[in-house]
Amino acid sequence: MRGRLGFQLALTNEGADARGCPEEARKHHAPAQARKGAKAEISMESLIAKYHLHPIIDHFTIALLATGVLADVVGYVIATLFGNRSPRPKRLGDRLSGAALVLLIPGAISAVFSRLTGESEAERVWDTISPAAQQILFSDTGSATFLSHAVLGTYLMYAFVTLAAWRVFLEIWTKLKRTQLAYLLVAMVALCALLYQGKTGGELVYDHAVGTTHADTTSQRSANVAK
Repeated sequence: MRGRLGFQLALTNEGADARGCPEEARKHHAPAQARKGAKAEISMESLIAKYHLHPIIDHFTIALLATGVLADVVGYVIATLFGNRSPRPKRLGDRLSGAALVLLIPGAISAVFSRLTGESEAERVWDTISPAAQQILFSDTGSATFLSHAVLGTYLMYAFVTLAAWRVFLEIWTKLKRTQLAYLLVAMVALCALLYQGKTGGELVYDHAVGTTHADTTSQRSANVAK
């Protein structure tokens, strides 16, 4: 799907660039550029598949975001409950909050790459996986759609990029400090959703062998059971 779309966009762009050129030049120029774009896209997808970049990046995404959110929550609790009693808890709370900021920004960037590599992998394996695995990856049954692995991943990417920006503004804009508790509540909900998405990713790999050398046999076995 994306290959055809990329090819069409390449043709459109090159057609616009070739205005005013001789007809023969337009005939040769656009297809050549389109082939280059298609080759680059194929190379990137092959790279993602060859080096298993999606699960590698996912581990960083979950670790950075989970640790960042939890550090923020713990730092806020310590500073709120014990900050007035002694300067030591206050310093600890500030350090945890600072660590949270350092973790959330690269975590949000990692979430973007998780989404992009995940889309590439989903398109690559879709036709080789069982119907049950397809429902986990991308369900089309009502509300389950929003909890399917691919769709939830897209929402989480936007959510954590927004949360990271919110967290930066909390640090530099004192007027937003009153929204800190709301930020922490939203961040905890997003973290729970992220952990759930990690669970569905584990189900795809360990229960349905998605992305492994056993995917085809598992798909066939599931089809036989369905019959």
